[in-house]
Amino acid sequence: MKSERPEIIEFYLHEGHGIFYAMNPDLPGWITGSKKALDTIRLCNGNRTPEQILDELEKNYLLPRDVLAKEMEILFENLEKNGFIKGIGVSPPEYERSLDTLYLHLTRDCTLRCRYCYIEGGEILKNELTTVEIKDVLDQAMALNKTRLLVAVTGGEPMIHPDFWEIAEYIKSKGCPMTLATNGTLVTAENAPKLKEYFYNIQVSLDGPRDVHDSKRGKGSYDMAIEAMRRLTSAGAHVMISAVVSKHNLDSIYHVVDVAVELGIEHIKTGIFLPFGKGAEEKALALTESEFGEFWHKMQKSMQEKLSKGQNVQVANDINKVSFLQPIYYSKHSCGAAIGALSVDADGSVYPCQSAHLPEFLAGNVREMPLEKIWRDSEVFRIWCEATIDDIKECEPCDWRRYCGGGCRMQVYAFTGRLDKPVMFCSFLKDFFPKSVDAYLEYLVKQRADRDTEKEEK
Repeated sequence: MKSERPEIIEFYLHEGHGIFYAMNPDLPGWITGSKKALDTIRLCNGNRTPEQILDELEKNYLLPRDVLAKEMEILFENLEKNGFIKGIGVSPPEYERSLDTLYLHLTRDCTLRCRYCYIEGGEILKNELTTVEIKDVLDQAMALNKTRLLVAVTGGEPMIHPDFWEIAEYIKSKGCPMTLATNGTLVTAENAPKLKEYFYNIQVSLDGPRDVHDSKRGKGSYDMAIEAMRRLTSAGAHVMISAVVSKHNLDSIYHVVDVAVELGIEHIKTGIFLPFGKGAEEKALALTESEFGEFWHKMQKSMQEKLSKGQNVQVANDINKVSFLQPIYYSKHSCGAAIGALSVDADGSVYPCQSAHLPEFLAGNVREMPLEKIWRDSEVFRIWCEATIDDIKECEPCDWRRYCGGGCRMQVYAFTGRLDKPVMFCSFLKDFFPKSVDAYLEYLVKQRADRDTEKEEK
């Protein structure tokens, strides 16, 4: 123990289900424990030595001193490691900048004409990169990666590119894992097994039941998406449903959960509608904060109903990155845009992320300068890298600021025109996080009970 008279910092506390959750709001620091551990923490007021704390614990708990001492030693190791003890400096982790994710838009060409396409897909650009240039972009991106580059192949509809398979083979030959974002219209029974071989994750767009989906993406597109997912799952591919949430499908979005269960798909990715690209003409579709809450509760209820029947479905989105069923991480930024990711458009234009394809966020073009120079010297990337949660004044008093990071910057920009404001769903998130903590504590208690049952059965 490093402190002679340990004193605990101010921290966020949540008690429930017979245990507690304590969070250091300034670090990636959090611990859980029993009432005894919490009593120990409360005795650390800066006036008592460790021996005096043990004296108090002996009075309150009928346990041998050596047992209490061992428990306290373990507790204090966790407290020190997570920055809970005053005077013991624990610095936030510094993340080394590395290009870990490349969003690679093969073409703007598309088989559909979705009315809210953020990338304005549909027609091929006159000056799209050649296949040779696309391969060179990959080579340049790999040089900026310190571990293993993930390539997210997208478009337009990437499968419409005449050299789609040649490009996929080249990426695979470099040892880069790949994901594919597709509308499903070009997936066939013949190519589904090959797609499974090349892509570890395949996202297929689906926004709701047939009438809802087709009204925004085109007649017949729903049936093609469903058939594509059937073919892919039959081939053993890992499929994820990708849904855009707006006023248009708020009352029927839960339909995608039913589809997921029917097709044996375990993951759904949801993203809120952003009025960019073609979506700029559909601004009325954007959700309000209360509508966002309505959507989230509907999805949660639908998933819980499925889970109660043994049907596993999970939703991935900006909220679930702070799910307390997974380790919480420290966050100065809300995502990896410009820090660990970038997006290359079909014409070679480079942006901080795939949602930021706007003129004001153009960082450069690979035909005009090397990708490494754009990554290193671009003023746009510098601004994105330096924009942190510490710049958002509204977030200063919030306990959750390091775990939320202020929310998706492009969601913020879409509704405020700025990068230094909190996400519009802030109030909802502040209400959601404590509920997630409680769910996490319930999960821990259930896990413990299950382990105890297993021991008894053995």
